[in-house]
Amino acid sequence: MFRLLLTVLLVPTLVPVALALKPSKEYKVRPEKYQIKYEEQSISTPDGATLKAWYFPTDKARAFEHIILSHNGEGNMADVLPRVTQLTSYGFNVLIYDYRGFGESSDFEIDEAMYIYPEFTTDLQAVIDHVGAKYTGNIHLYGFGIGAGLSFGVGWHHKKVKKIVADSPFTSLAQTKQILAAQGINVKLPDFGYDKKHEPTFALDGNPTTIRGVQIICGGAEPGLNEKVYKELQKKNKTLVSIHVIPNVKNDNTFENNRDQYIKDIVAYLQK
Repeated sequence: MFRLLLTVLLVPTLVPVALALKPSKEYKVRPEKYQIKYEEQSISTPDGATLKAWYFPTDKARAFEHIILSHNGEGNMADVLPRVTQLTSYGFNVLIYDYRGFGESSDFEIDEAMYIYPEFTTDLQAVIDHVGAKYTGNIHLYGFGIGAGLSFGVGWHHKKVKKIVADSPFTSLAQTKQILAAQGINVKLPDFGYDKKHEPTFALDGNPTTIRGVQIICGGAEPGLNEKVYKELQKKNKTLVSIHVIPNVKNDNTFENNRDQYIKDIVAYLQK
């Protein structure tokens, strides 16, 4: 009986858990650990929030190419530093930031059962405006998880964004909730305030401004937000939207499966 109980306690991942926001205010590691040059910055939003950001300038040839990286709503921006170090090594300047309620950004009450907040679109818009005002050159967006949906939905309309890389983005919030529910994963959506034009499905109904392309990344073994779902999305604009499938992995393992190749694929797309 004790052995059976112990087995149950050791395998909680067999039971579906809610996909939710999991903010952390503490940075477990700072860029100094990787011995890379960076600038700590604060970005103000139009509604009064202050976002903490780290900017990593490159010393390579592509000094006028900037990537804004939006994370998946788990932990904080310190968790994406391994991605940053690889991107800067290819000659991209990279800025990472925390949504309000995460890291050292402004306090913001977060219900951890919530999938996303409308305020995060305001945050990303402010970050893009900040980079556009402060630096010269092209701005590209790269996000994963909810950061992918934000990058897609917000970036599609922004006149300063050139290319977008979206790793496992939500499509529309309603469809995504339905897809996750079919997997036994229940999420809460905002009751109001999330502008539909910032949901990728509806963003594609509008004409892009300066966008030269969106690359969607997904895992080939993903049962939910997978290639089939994204191909339906792609039908709205086959000229600008492409899909890159990473074989034999789910969406939560696209980067860790082969970090070097993952970054090489992103760089190749941005350099086209």
